[in-house]
Amino acid sequence: MIPDVPNGLRGLHKETLDQLVSDVREAEQNNNIRQLVCEVCKILENVCVNNRGSQHSTELIRKWGSSLGVYHILELLKPFFQQCPQDVRLHKRLEQFSCCIRGIMSDKHVDEVFVRDVFDVSSTLIHFAKFDPAKLVRFELTDSTNRPVTCKRDSVVHDTDSDTYSQVFFPRKESEEELLLHAAARVHSKGQVGAFQSVITLPASAEEAFDKCMTRHSTDVAVIKLNVSDSQGIRVVLCSTQKEKLSLLVDDVLKQELREEEVQAIQ
Repeated sequence: MIPDVPNGLRGLHKETLDQLVSDVREAEQNNNIRQLVCEVCKILENVCVNNRGSQHSTELIRKWGSSLGVYHILELLKPFFQQCPQDVRLHKRLEQFSCCIRGIMSDKHVDEVFVRDVFDVSSTLIHFAKFDPAKLVRFELTDSTNRPVTCKRDSVVHDTDSDTYSQVFFPRKESEEELLLHAAARVHSKGQVGAFQSVITLPASAEEAFDKCMTRHSTDVAVIKLNVSDSQGIRVVLCSTQKEKLSLLVDDVLKQELREEEVQAIQ
């Protein structure tokens, strides 16, 4: 079993995927390569609508699917296949498959080895296409020194009613010292990490001014404070899903309202 890697893919929910799996199995049992071609197109079409429907016309994607335009759909989905070697390999195999569709439909590619390979591609695609919240959100626990915390964890859970994600952690306390935990969520979107962060350092004397500034301007920006070892400084992690808003806050607000030399952007 190969663990899924976060890639931002909003996969197909169980009800949709179950019917597609049933149709793929029927095609396999009947050794119907043409039907299988159509089912692979349906899976890719539905995945593309789920993930690219807001950037490209859903109607256009549906037309590509109904006309077996696999290559065009794969081009739109390519960023989601680039996070791990097995997904890159699957994308290459699907590209090769797309170049053979005309031959398949005209019965020029019907030898046993080729048919078995197409069935294998469809099974791998089904695993790739299923909805898995861990592909969208990854939670991380760190201590006061910004180091990962040793812990067991349950799987990431998605609540469909509220569209929220959660995960239960069981941290291990390895010393008698007080354990301070910081939780962060890395959100993946459209094949890329969709949560942005900027880390700044401040002298302790600027903390009060920083807090007042953030109270006035920090809409939709999360703040995590970390003590810097062996210094009187404070390290602050600013997180937002909007890169422009984060840049504006650091460059145009903090550096103006605080003295610029007090704000050292390090990431």
